[in-house]
Amino acid sequence: DTAINKYLDEDPKNKHIIYETFALDNNEVFFRSLHKLFFYKNEKITLIDKINKKKFGVSRYLNNKLYVAITGLGIAIIENKQPILIPNSEIFKGKTITGFHLFENNNLVIFTRKSGVYKQINNEFKKIKHNLIDNIGVIYRTYNLTNNRIGLATYEGFYIFNKHLEPSLHLDSNSGLRVDNVRSVFEDDIGNTWLGL
Repeated sequence: DTAINKYLDEDPKNKHIIYETFALDNNEVFFRSLHKLFFYKNEKITLIDKINKKKFGVSRYLNNKLYVAITGLGIAIIENKQPILIPNSEIFKGKTITGFHLFENNNLVIFTRKSGVYKQINNEFKKIKHNLIDNIGVIYRTYNLTNNRIGLATYEGFYIFNKHLEPSLHLDSNSGLRVDNVRSVFEDDIGNTWLGL
């Protein structure tokens, strides 16, 4: 194992907690902290600093596009190492985004921590009325699973929804989990789903 922080042009005492890491199609590796976005390739790190002192939130790499929530601003697509805010995404500036997913016609579906789920329709984001999702107290994170499924890590257990947002599974302490508070989800190469409690 080799530390790559030696390639950073900043004080080595700076500590960055990394929340997400993705391998990008151009052989770069992307890392997200609250204050910086890092792109590593060929022993070089390129940085994007926070915008207008706003923190970076959840990020996802979907269909070769990198999406990042920016607290208090909206959602950005990162193009050529520049964050470009998606029009009308300021609807999320007072909400915490917990996951991005792509549906038909590459429209985004956005899950929020406590404000439900939204769908991008004609360059606008519309809240989807969904009795089950609207009644989940806290959606901590959402994850893209195989077969166009979406996994929800919540404070009330783990849910799986299909691409039509129909529920197919709910696990909680009544069905075998040690606790209801699910914080992370990982699907391995052979299709096993792992939950961080």
